[in-house]
Amino acid sequence: MRKSFYLAALAAIAMTSCSQDEVINDAPALGNGSAITFSTILDKSPISRANMVSKDNMRNFRVVCYDWDNTHYFGPTTVTSTDGNTWTYDGVHNWKQKDKPLRFFAIHGTSNSYFKEPVAGDEGITGNKYPFLKDAEIHDGPHYMDASGKYTQSDGTGATDTKDHPMHDICAAFYEGKESDKTVKLNFKHLLSKIEVQAKNDKFQPADGQKAYRKVEVMGVRIKGLYKYGTWVYNVGDTPQNTAHSNFTGTWYHDKEGNNPLGDAWIRWHVGATATTLNNNYRSILPSGESFMVFPTVESDQDTGTAAYDKNDVPGGTYLSVICRVTTIDAEGNEHVVVGNPDKYTMAMIPVSFKLEQGKKYTFKLDFSNGSGQTDPTPPVDPDIEEPEQGGGGEDHEGAPIDFIVTVEDWTDGTQPGEVTM
Repeated sequence: MRKSFYLAALAAIAMTSCSQDEVINDAPALGNGSAITFSTILDKSPISRANMVSKDNMRNFRVVCYDWDNTHYFGPTTVTSTDGNTWTYDGVHNWKQKDKPLRFFAIHGTSNSYFKEPVAGDEGITGNKYPFLKDAEIHDGPHYMDASGKYTQSDGTGATDTKDHPMHDICAAFYEGKESDKTVKLNFKHLLSKIEVQAKNDKFQPADGQKAYRKVEVMGVRIKGLYKYGTWVYNVGDTPQNTAHSNFTGTWYHDKEGNNPLGDAWIRWHVGATATTLNNNYRSILPSGESFMVFPTVESDQDTGTAAYDKNDVPGGTYLSVICRVTTIDAEGNEHVVVGNPDKYTMAMIPVSFKLEQGKKYTFKLDFSNGSGQTDPTPPVDPDIEEPEQGGGGEDHEGAPIDFIVTVEDWTDGTQPGEVTM
C-alpha cells in the first residue's frame, strides 16, 4: 500500500502504512536424509545498492537453533557463500527427532557482531531466553562517498574510516519445524526503516518571456535526532510449539546505558566533489541514489511521532537538513548567492516529526523552487560548509518555506539467495 502526504516545511508529518510479509518462494529440500536444509528468502525484487540485502550481495548470516525443550542445540553458526548460490559452514547438524520441532533464529548484516544469546542480567531485556540483537549502532557523523559511489574519507581518498562506517541493512528470520518439513524456510525481513530524499527546482531556467532564474546545488543530506542504538528482541516466546511457521515479530528498544541514544547521521559527497544541480524533475540528492538506514521509532511514538525541532523549545527535536548552495541569476545575468557563499555550502533545515515503521520505505520529495528552509541549529563539522551568521538556528534562509511530499510504502527489495545444507 502506498500513501502520500503534501505538507509545508514546518508541519509535522503523519506517516502510516499497511504491512505485508510473505514467503515468495519455497526452495525444494535436498535429498540428504536427516540433514537440516535451509532455504533463505528475502523477496523477489532485485536491487543494486550495496547497503541493502539482495541475492547479489548476501554472503553470510548467523543462525542459532533451540530444541523443543527450549534448550540450545547449536550456534551461533556462521554460514557463508562466495556467489550467493553455494553456501558452506563448519560442521554438520541433523534433525534430533522426527516428531520434535526445532526453532531457528537467524540474522544477516553487520548486525552479526551484535547477535547475542541471553546471559544473566539480560532477562529484563529479552523477556525470554532466545537470541537477540544487543546495542546495534548507526554510526554518527558524515558518511562520505567518492565519485564511484563508494564510502570514503572526507577528501575522497583511502578506505572508509571506522567512525564513518557506511549504513547497512539488517535482516532477521525465524522458523519452527520438524524433519518432515525437509527445508527450514528462513524468510528474512528488514528490521530497519529506509529513507530516500529527492528534490527539485522548477525555476532552474528562465521562464517564457523572462530572463531571471535560480540555481540550487546540493551535496547531501543530514538527519538529526533519530536513534543511534538499537536492541531488538524476537517476539516468539509465547508462540505455541508444534506449529511450523516462519512468521514472527520483534520489538526495538533504543536506550544504551551511559550513552546518548540520539544520533546525527549524514550521507554526502566528499569535500570538493561536484554538487548535484537540481532541475524541475525530482531526483535523489543522496550520492549515487543512496538511502538512509535508520531504526524505527518505538511503539509509543507511532501515534504522535518524534518531536520536531522548534527553536522556541530547545534542546532536542528532529529535523532533516540539506547541504546546498542557492544562487539567483538576474535579468542581466548577474549571479547572487543567497544561501551559502561562492566557496562554501550551507545547511537548509526542515523540522520534521518522524514516525518510522520497521520494513517501510519513506521518500521525502523537497521543492526548492521558492525557498531554502531554515538555518541548521547544530554547527557543521565540514570544511566546505559555512556556519550560519544569524541566530542559533531556525531562522528562514530566504522566501517561502520548502514544500515537500512524503510517500510511505512497503519495502520489498531483495531476492532469494540460495540454499544451505547443514
